[in-house]
Amino acid sequence: MSRKNKRKNRQNQGNSATRSNSSPASQARSQANSPPGGGSAERPSPTLPIDFVLKVKMLSDWHVGAGYGRPGDIDRLVRRDHEDLPFLPAKTLTGIWRDGCELVACGLDDGNKNGPWSRWVEYLFGDQPALAEQASGLAPVGAALSVRPARLDPALRRVLTERRALLEGLTFVKPGVAIDAATGTAKDDFLRFEEMVRQGAVLQAECSLNAIASKKGREVALALLAAGAKMVERLGGKRRRGNGRCEFTLHHPETEGWLAVLESTEDPGPPPEPMPWPPADGTAADEPTSGGSWQRLVLNIEARTPLVIAARTVGNVVETLDYIPGTLLLPIVSRRLQQLGVPLGAAIVRGDLVVTPATLAVNKERGQPVPNALFERKGSKGFEQEGNLFNRFEENIGGQLKGCRAGYLGRTDAAHLPVLGKISLRLQTHNTVADDRQRPDESVGGVYSYEAIPAGTRFLAELRLRTELAERLKAKQANWSTLLGGTERVGQAKKDDYGQIQISCAGKFTPFPARSEQPSQAPSTLTVWLLSDLLLRDERLRPSTTVETLRSALEAELGVKLLVEGESAFTRQRRTESWHTRWNLPRPSLAGLQAGSCVRFSIKDGQIRLEDLTRLEAGGLGERRAEGYGQLSFDDPLLSTKLSELTALQEQASESPKNKLALINAQNHDLYAYARQIEQEVWRANLRRVVLAVAASPEKRKDLLGFSLEDQGGKPPSSQLGALRSVLVACARNNLELFNQWRSRLENSSNHRERWPECSLERLSELVNDPARIWQVLSGPESEGRLSLEELVCTSDGLNRLKNELRFEAVRMLVDACIRAHRREVEQQEETPHGS
Repeated sequence: MSRKNKRKNRQNQGNSATRSNSSPASQARSQANSPPGGGSAERPSPTLPIDFVLKVKMLSDWHVGAGYGRPGDIDRLVRRDHEDLPFLPAKTLTGIWRDGCELVACGLDDGNKNGPWSRWVEYLFGDQPALAEQASGLAPVGAALSVRPARLDPALRRVLTERRALLEGLTFVKPGVAIDAATGTAKDDFLRFEEMVRQGAVLQAECSLNAIASKKGREVALALLAAGAKMVERLGGKRRRGNGRCEFTLHHPETEGWLAVLESTEDPGPPPEPMPWPPADGTAADEPTSGGSWQRLVLNIEARTPLVIAARTVGNVVETLDYIPGTLLLPIVSRRLQQLGVPLGAAIVRGDLVVTPATLAVNKERGQPVPNALFERKGSKGFEQEGNLFNRFEENIGGQLKGCRAGYLGRTDAAHLPVLGKISLRLQTHNTVADDRQRPDESVGGVYSYEAIPAGTRFLAELRLRTELAERLKAKQANWSTLLGGTERVGQAKKDDYGQIQISCAGKFTPFPARSEQPSQAPSTLTVWLLSDLLLRDERLRPSTTVETLRSALEAELGVKLLVEGESAFTRQRRTESWHTRWNLPRPSLAGLQAGSCVRFSIKDGQIRLEDLTRLEAGGLGERRAEGYGQLSFDDPLLSTKLSELTALQEQASESPKNKLALINAQNHDLYAYARQIEQEVWRANLRRVVLAVAASPEKRKDLLGFSLEDQGGKPPSSQLGALRSVLVACARNNLELFNQWRSRLENSSNHRERWPECSLERLSELVNDPARIWQVLSGPESEGRLSLEELVCTSDGLNRLKNELRFEAVRMLVDACIRAHRREVEQQEETPHGS
């Protein structure tokens, strides 16, 4: 049977399968998404994911817009990352790559949109519910392929971030106009300026493909991705007008023979079905652990890409939290520790394992939410100015005050105000492009925005375990905490531009600090500070956010009677919408007291035991404690201090030792060529600026060229200056002999020689013939408007090479600027009436 007939048979089979109510993959998804009775919330993989690198070489200038401009300067700016470097967003790469794979699949399926290759495209990139003609009633299919933003080479990034002056050479401003179709001329008020990134950049994107058990399946998936990459020819704005020409290349051993795989594969077979959720580990019926002490381990978390921890959606804007909830971290910890063979399900249910929320690192410590009892004067900077921050538990100050509600506090001594740390959230706009129009369209999603935590933000969280559980893990592997380190994805849009974090362990497990000093006199008050949201239920089992419910819960745990008197409660409420990943269904809203709430209770009956306070501080209070809810602190010294009497802590600038910067060498040809282009453009831009500053001084012009406005007889005349400029244009092409010949003709002609002031030609000859003279004039401290040449190179041989390559160009620019400045002064003198 011919290949064409075989394809027709496969198409008929595919069409018949499509006409059924649902595909086998959809049926498997429907079974997998049915509400189970229990178990873990993570999908295990039989093998490791397939990691590879996508390299994008830009063959022309390109523009991937940020969606905004700079008023009065540039209408359209390019997107930049947290290091202020241009990059290719993952959503842009994924969309254009999918288009290429769809073209390949359409050809292999002979135009059948529901063919087997098209189903592989849907498996790799996920389905598109917005394009469906009618609702399917099933959860959307997630993408098996995760693509990260494409960024410049790490070696080049280090140089550019260290030497910020080089950033100027990455981009340029391109003007444009709109043409009137009727007259063929430029329209009025349609002049625009767009920022463009220079061609030649080689960017790298990290990619990860979900594990595929069969060898044939891996070959088919990688071959389809490699073929789709070859179909991508351009990306970004104005790509149909010459911008954004590019070349995609996959770097993975199994993609080298992609063409042979496509030619030899008659039937790719169905893509892998979703992995079924594992059953419960069956440990919930185990005997509970016998209380005991707690151990804790600090987790360092760095955002490698922006993070969207969805808080709520307002219109088409998704707002984010400013911390990472323990709800997102607990599955990561559980999955990574499962390989030790110790069942953790029961420990999580009992609350013997707790993962606290990851909050901003302030002075290398885990930041605590600002207490609601702290107020500051309106218009003041309370944490930076002494006398303007007040603790309402201890101070009753009149006047207009406002509550301090945002940010996180670091620890400090009793004499200084705490340090306040805040996260500057970023807002990034995206759009969904319609395939037929190749333009953003509301019918397929339109324009939407994500509020995000910036990349590079550092968080700290704590993993807390009962000592007995920690010993069981240690018996399996002595250094089991190293299993927690690695790269993970959290939050929304985590398969592309957002959600990538790097986890590492800071130090070793240490005992949770216990309260050991019993006060000589029993305290009469108890101050409670919520360090995370608290979920409680009242006597009718309804979610409650009242202070009375908190009082009842504490009385039950501490065995005392508490009372709230006067203005001693500063609380706020928060409602959190949650989603059950396993069921693909929304969960009930979580209503509770918000982190930062503070209450001071009066102890009316009984005495509080210190071990009870330690137990609650370590394990938490209320529901879902394993996810970090219910974290609190008792009688914190900060809330018993009059803050208006403290002084602001002065920040001391700490200079970290600088390592020797590794410049780009010629081993990597593409990177070296692009780095040379950057530094060359930076030198030219700085030369244009510096020569104007030098030429503006008459004294410097006299020293360089040997003539000034005070010279009698108008020497040299404009004709001689024009001839000098023409000769220097030729010298800029490294033809030094032309200048010497021109000077010889002048000296041999008494008529021409007399038109130049004395010593003028000698000084010009020194400037042109001495290789070091021009750089002595232009280089120097930046504060004096000179060039800091060593800071304007990014290649190992750049300094000497650029001095040689741009020497005559610099001479021509300097002399030209001096002549223009001289002529302007001459013209101003001629226009000034005598005697005025």
